[in-house]
Amino acid sequence: MKILDQVENGFGKSVEVLTLKYDIYKSMGKNDEAISQLYAARKMEPENLSVAGLIAEFTGITEIRTLLQRTIIIYWERKKEIP
Repeated sequence: MKILDQVENGFGKSVEVLTLKYDIYKSMGKNDEAISQLYAARKMEPENLSVAGLIAEFTGITEIRTLLQRTIIIYWERKKEIP
């Protein structure tokens, strides 16, 4: 965890570091900290289907389709903004 904190402090937050922290917190049984890492990653990249899937898996969302649909919509809206 210390190495990941150093990476964040030196280079800033990234989805990769946040998901690694999620794995560590989850393995430690620190569920609140684990899910907060995923939500932070989702905020950074709302179109990231991997993060959406991890959130759905972790929280036990049975309506994963809704989460994934929102993710796809955000992705296409952002793609329209790029010239």
